[in-house]
Amino acid sequence: IEQQAVSVGQIMEALGTGMIQAVFFVGALVLLAVNRKQLIARDRQGYMKISSGVVIFALVSVGNLWFQEGVTADIPLLGDVVFFRLIEWLAIITGVILVVGGMASWLPLSARAKQLVEKKMAGLELLEKTERLLAIEHRAPVLARTFLRYAVELFSLEAAAVYMAPEGTEEARPVAVLGHEHELCRKIENTVLPRDLWVRFVHLAENHGNLFDESACIKRSPDTVCVLHTDDDTTYLFVFWATDGEALRDSIRAIHLSIAAIERSLKGQQLEACHRFDRQALDLWQQVTQKDSVAAALPVWMTVGQDRHTMAGVTVVIIDTERQICQRWRLGQGERVLTEKGVALAAYQLPYDELKEIANRGGAVGGELFSKVQPLLLSHTEGALTSAYAVGLDDPYLGLVLLESTKVLPAGTDILASLRVVMQSEAQRWARDRAEQQQQRFNQLLLNCLAAADLGKALAIVSRHVAERFNVDAVRIATIDEDGFLQSRALHTEVTEVTVPAEGTQVLSLMPNHETVITTGKALFLQRDAAATTAPESEWHQMFSDKALAALLMPIVRHGRTWGIMTLISCDQAKARHLQPLAMENELAPVAGLLALMLTRPTVSARETSTYPEVMFVPQRRTAGAGELRARLRSSLAGIVASTEALRKTDYADMEKVQRYLSVIDRSADKIKQFVDTSSLAE
Repeated sequence: IEQQAVSVGQIMEALGTGMIQAVFFVGALVLLAVNRKQLIARDRQGYMKISSGVVIFALVSVGNLWFQEGVTADIPLLGDVVFFRLIEWLAIITGVILVVGGMASWLPLSARAKQLVEKKMAGLELLEKTERLLAIEHRAPVLARTFLRYAVELFSLEAAAVYMAPEGTEEARPVAVLGHEHELCRKIENTVLPRDLWVRFVHLAENHGNLFDESACIKRSPDTVCVLHTDDDTTYLFVFWATDGEALRDSIRAIHLSIAAIERSLKGQQLEACHRFDRQALDLWQQVTQKDSVAAALPVWMTVGQDRHTMAGVTVVIIDTERQICQRWRLGQGERVLTEKGVALAAYQLPYDELKEIANRGGAVGGELFSKVQPLLLSHTEGALTSAYAVGLDDPYLGLVLLESTKVLPAGTDILASLRVVMQSEAQRWARDRAEQQQQRFNQLLLNCLAAADLGKALAIVSRHVAERFNVDAVRIATIDEDGFLQSRALHTEVTEVTVPAEGTQVLSLMPNHETVITTGKALFLQRDAAATTAPESEWHQMFSDKALAALLMPIVRHGRTWGIMTLISCDQAKARHLQPLAMENELAPVAGLLALMLTRPTVSARETSTYPEVMFVPQRRTAGAGELRARLRSSLAGIVASTEALRKTDYADMEKVQRYLSVIDRSADKIKQFVDTSSLAE
């Protein structure tokens, strides 16, 4: 019993010793793993040697513990005491060699080695702080300023500055300046980098350039520069001034790695945001296109736009380029949709053709056009417009989207597509309403003309209708016969100075614009002060008025012949400025057709139908009265006499045949004049 007790005591003592050894070496491994980064920064090879030696010691202690407990008794060779002890001693010798060799590399051989360790530790700490910062912050300006503060604290910099320059700027200003040398920091704060120096710094920073030979702005060359590019075309330049420039350059790798991590994080966040926004854009398309109006679609569209761009407001504009009027809708944060319709645009002088080209190319409006569309912003805050986009719609309509946002729309995300669908349907509804209104006005005009007692009253109704519809000062309807004589048939005017041409006015060279309208059968818009106007003063005085500022000559054409001219005259400066020739021509076309039917037949016979009365065309020549015929003959005679007088002044007057011809004309003219003066010209 005593022998057994002694054996048990020895076994317990041996087990206690083996257990302590195993726990000690396993704890050493844990400490090495916890302080891995610091030890690697001191010496990576030494850390690997010591770690390997401690692992061997831990395995030997655990194996010895198992051997004492008899766990290895049944294992071949390991159960033999001699063989096991041989392996144990070989492992112990190997572990001692590794641990001693590793610890020898950690000895503080010089102050230089200690400084290197400290710099490596500072670089590691900078990387760790940058990683923690990227986990909670994604805004580029905040990241740049915070990283600058970390660098100043860890590397004891005299001064450090970060410059920000968007794409295309001519100079860069510091957005943050930190450092221990306050005098140098004040100089940097008041320094602006010109374009050439900025380009030089960025070029050297992108090529990992460190030293600069000159810096004319700051009077002292920086030690190191680094550059940070973002996806929104903004560049951040970090400039460092250190007490020991060489020591800072030894840590430049950690700075570059940290900035590269910031760039990757920003690009990753931007890419993730684009993917998320593309998914939102698809959902936005489905939601917005279900709305039947811009006013109903804007709140839905703004919800997604607010999530991506922090929009303060959006203004949607649909322009009728013919009539130069627009409809506007605006929605701001926490506001209701504000709507304005029928806004006149003549005073804005918008280049519609250029805006349509921009809409076809991509939509972003910039340069001088940006300043021209800015007044269209329906906002209570002046100067809030940050970006404008042209949206192509069916002619004659054009769309504009004006954003009050902190950022422009990113490339590759077309959130305007869904809004364009709603704008297109709104423009089509506007066109349908306009066509229905024109149809109703024309139908009412037609019924009023049919109810008139005679042709004169019907023409008076038409002239009054046109004057009220287009807000002009006078409307005159004149007919033209085969001989080119004008006869005023109806005049509605609020200006007494508007001239009514006398019956028998012939279209000659003194009225070239009327002659052009009669010949081509196309409308002509005239402005008194326009340089391109070819109307002579005699034509303005005879056919319009000395006070007339603008006139629209609308031909009355049927079966290829011009039967008359409807003239719209404006004598007011404001009215003349707001005249819209193209829109007026389109709406006056059916009225001119109605006048053609009325003027080709003295009495209009009609059979009522569901929509239009069917007007029967019966060509009839007008019988001239005696006074009108006498006026025609006198006018023609005056023209003949003027022609002969002009011929006598030429070089052909000396020819015998010409002399006989002129004498025959003189005798014929005398006979015609005598006949006109003496005859009663009974019909």
